[in-house]
Amino acid sequence: MKPPLRQGIGARPIRVSEPGIARDLVTAFVPASPSEVGAAFVRGDIVWDDGVAVEPHEYVQAGDVLWAFAAAPDEPEEPIRLEVVAQTDRWMVVDKPHGMATMPRGSHVASTVTVAARRQFGNDEIVAAHRLDEPTAGLILLTLGERWRRPYQMMFERRAVIKTYLAVANDSLAGFRRVELCLAKERGSLQTRVVAGEPNSITDISLVESHDGLGLYRIYPLTGRTHQIRVTMAHLGAPIMGDVLYPWAVAESDFEDNAGGFPLQLLAAELTFIDPVDGHQVTMMSRRVLASWQ
Repeated sequence: MKPPLRQGIGARPIRVSEPGIARDLVTAFVPASPSEVGAAFVRGDIVWDDGVAVEPHEYVQAGDVLWAFAAAPDEPEEPIRLEVVAQTDRWMVVDKPHGMATMPRGSHVASTVTVAARRQFGNDEIVAAHRLDEPTAGLILLTLGERWRRPYQMMFERRAVIKTYLAVANDSLAGFRRVELCLAKERGSLQTRVVAGEPNSITDISLVESHDGLGLYRIYPLTGRTHQIRVTMAHLGAPIMGDVLYPWAVAESDFEDNAGGFPLQLLAAELTFIDPVDGHQVTMMSRRVLASWQ
């Protein structure tokens, strides 16, 4: 069951188990004052499957589904404009800034890549084919129609995409190394941790340049564990500059000095893949730079 969309944001379902008057059912489902519920009906925020507004005194049958639109908690003051790096009739790649979530979730709704792209390009079928952490900047591939979602999402799930990242950390990891770790993320925890066990993550790390104790790293995650690059770098004693979630490998005071007020200095810099639809090889590079390495 697909939710109705408005301004790129989906509605929440209200599944009716017993018949009744629409306003009473909504009040029971969404704890709020009567005036708030009444205002929602006035605004047309309670709708049927087809998006038609529900009248507050309409009779609703058991088994019906109503949909409720809620105000986005992060509605931007000005429209968000995403930078497009490449585009076909099936997909586009945008260059995400730091501090922007990929998909709507929790307090991140309107100010996400998915919703911003739907609004900017007037296409409610836009969906991200993969995820990029909120603090990480760089390339995200968006599919432009429902028929294209599966082939491109499967491409990422099969690890058929070469993803190259750039990161700034201390320069203690000289040369090239392949790091294999067992990573686990407990339910309810924000952090992924290194644990004993068979390795389930592989990360290739190369030091590209260094100066004044800092290094620019080129990183290839060959698997896709949550926060894989960030936790791996911290585990090796080189937490990424600006990472407030994985700073444990250095003294707290040293980390704060090293962060320099920058956002997470991690950039999804390049995507390379064979297009699953037309078979062409595609390589795209981010136009962003890491602020600490200019």
